[in-house]
Amino acid sequence: MTTISNSPTGAANLTDTSSFTDTHTHIYDPDFDGTMLLVSTFVGLKNPLYDGDEDSAEQVLALANQHDNACAILGIYPEFATSPIVSEPMPQQLDGSTVAVEQLVRLGLQGLNGSAAAVGGVSGLCNPSRQVAKLRQIIQSNPQKVKAIGEIGLDYHKNPSQAEIAAQKALFRAQLALAAELNLPVSLHIRGTTEHAIYSVPNKTDAISSVFADAFAILAEFSQIRGVCHSFTDSQASLDKALELGFYIGVNGIYTFNKDPELQSILNSIPLDRLLLETDAPYLTPTPHRKDRNKSSFLPLIAEKIAADRQLTAQEIAQITTKNAQKLFNI
Repeated sequence: MTTISNSPTGAANLTDTSSFTDTHTHIYDPDFDGTMLLVSTFVGLKNPLYDGDEDSAEQVLALANQHDNACAILGIYPEFATSPIVSEPMPQQLDGSTVAVEQLVRLGLQGLNGSAAAVGGVSGLCNPSRQVAKLRQIIQSNPQKVKAIGEIGLDYHKNPSQAEIAAQKALFRAQLALAAELNLPVSLHIRGTTEHAIYSVPNKTDAISSVFADAFAILAEFSQIRGVCHSFTDSQASLDKALELGFYIGVNGIYTFNKDPELQSILNSIPLDRLLLETDAPYLTPTPHRKDRNKSSFLPLIAEKIAADRQLTAQEIAQITTKNAQKLFNI
């Protein structure tokens, strides 16, 4: 891990920032350059950026390989289970639904900060076995840098059809099976509506949201799976269930700018030994830089907010969360 020699503007004067670990960032963005790698970080793709199969993954791996303090997470984003890209039709999927053989033109990976890996698509429903076979090949070719599979999961924020939900679930199961096979943790992307994902708690604290209920039902089929719930903003009941299953919880800039007291209370209840810091850069920039592009060097701003609410120091939060990341991702 490399040492950060300076803190971001607006952050506390932290004398030792080398202990910070950004467990979810998308610094593949062309607007970034190497100067953003000031903390130990996970890198990867969230959205399709490059065409051409494994070429996109190779470019992200090249970024991770350029920096000793960067790792990668590979996975297939849930919404790409039904990406509308022309492909060769195929009769049926395992669950009996009509599918299409995807032309795997998009594949990405995350990094130590747990960013999402983007994926190929199809006109219709995808064929998880083909996509996951390519994913397996790339991961096994880069065992020193790929530390997890993600971000994977379920995304209902665009009100998918039942067929689309079935495709997402099939893709989710296939990648969980791969994670179990390779003994890798997962970075979970579980999202309901856009409004709930950012601005409010979806239900009362005694209820698990429908998307998390579906995700938990699938996770129950893979009892050995470990991982992190990236960008968690759901109910107390969902948090309690995730913790019961042994998952870590990723907290990002939402915690600094969201004013919902219920969500603040829920996030503040995350046990310290299950807490991970993430930026989700270039998205979800923390206060006071909401109008700026997010970056890993803003991580102390999130730590400061957590520390203030828990009567700790930002450095203590950094040390605790980095230790958690090291344990989960085996780094």
